[in-house]
Amino acid sequence: MTWSISRHRWLDPLLALAVGSLPFLFLWLLAIEPLVERSHRAEDRLAALIAIRDRLAERAAAVPQLEELTEKNRSVWLDVPGLIVEEQPGQATAVLQTLVRDVVARSDGQLFTILALPAQPDGTLTRAAIRFEAVAPAHRIGDLLLALRRARSPVVFLDNVELRVADGGMRRGEAAAPVRIRSDVVAYLGSPPR
Repeated sequence: MTWSISRHRWLDPLLALAVGSLPFLFLWLLAIEPLVERSHRAEDRLAALIAIRDRLAERAAAVPQLEELTEKNRSVWLDVPGLIVEEQPGQATAVLQTLVRDVVARSDGQLFTILALPAQPDGTLTRAAIRFEAVAPAHRIGDLLLALRRARSPVVFLDNVELRVADGGMRRGEAAAPVRIRSDVVAYLGSPPR
């Protein structure tokens, strides 16, 4: 008696084929399929890099036109009133320090401290600021604030203004006690386009 796995003789060759193809299936799943998948991913990356290269080539072709436009707009940018057009924020804070020193001196005041604050980006401009502390006669403090407020080159903004009676109060012969002022002076720094 011969032993048969199946009752139907026509299934035996199919079963043998299925069992014989299992090693090839495992070989495909374990070795060949990962290589095919890696190849597809590499082709996708290559296509993406080619697209990026083409976009960069288009943009590179536009560079001379943009440089020409920038040169045309440079003179317009330099004529914007109220902006400090400097290359470095340190130069802008020096302009602000000179402005504050002049205004305090004209107001018969005495400048105690002046501190450059870190520059901060603000949209397309850079915010340059200094903090100062000074003492001025009470009747001249309004002139000092007004002179800073009316500055046009550069246009400045006052922030965190503190006014208080100076230490020691009124002295003999003074009409009013001196006032200590502490404030941030802010201006906007614009760099001309390159």
